[in-house]
Amino acid sequence: MRNCALAFVLLVSCSSTRKTKEPERREASDPTLLTRNTQPGATGDLGTERTRPGSKTIDWPGLGTAENTTFLNGDIVVDRILREDGENMYGARVRLGNRSSRIQRLEFRFVFLDPQGSRLLPVRNRWHSIMIEPRGVLEVSDACRVHGAVAFELFVRKPEAAAPK
Repeated sequence: MRNCALAFVLLVSCSSTRKTKEPERREASDPTLLTRNTQPGATGDLGTERTRPGSKTIDWPGLGTAENTTFLNGDIVVDRILREDGENMYGARVRLGNRSSRIQRLEFRFVFLDPQGSRLLPVRNRWHSIMIEPRGVLEVSDACRVHGAVAFELFVRKPEAAAPK
């Protein structure tokens, strides 16, 4: 009986320490993996016959405001334009520079354009007041409310006088 119990304990301990064979891992450079992943139809929608449409902002049309455009007798200059195109919505950030030695108070407004040059509504459809320090820069931005914009026009003016009371 004692030998039978010892044999049972030995059998159980041997079976629990038995190692299972791990599957072989293939390196990414394995030619069979490369062949399998590059066969036509293996990548679904990512095949070469279906390409993603080109972004509408790759080639900028000759519409709208350009860098180095000046306003207010050359005192204000468009220093840098950063265009944003996310979720098919067009936006623009413009860095304005003050070339003068005095504070510039002004108003700005964006108008967005479609490929034919027709005007589209911006998110903020009104004039906005800003102040630029002497020889300073300030970034202004806006986005188009509707799809299809490919360019923008920036308008800058001196603030209108307060209405008489």
